[in-house]
Amino acid sequence: MPALRTAVRKIIRGESPEHNGRFVPTTAELAKAVRFEDGMLEYQRKAAARQIEAPKQETVVEITPEMRARRVQQLRQLGVRLKSMGQDA
Repeated sequence: MPALRTAVRKIIRGESPEHNGRFVPTTAELAKAVRFEDGMLEYQRKAAARQIEAPKQETVVEITPEMRARRVQQLRQLGVRLKSMGQDA
């Protein structure tokens, strides 16, 4: 309905470039104007939605000393395994 209202308003005001103001618009001309206005309204809705969306924040994980110690332990275990695999070959 908003597209129909806007299209009719533009035709009445003479703002529709494809309409000859001397004659009443045909149903095809009105339908074309309504489709155009509907497309414009959809474009404006999408543009407004893109502006409203906040940028996504990166998740920052704070590394505690316990986490760091656990990672060091895992890396040491991995180093031991890799050395033992190299000796087996």
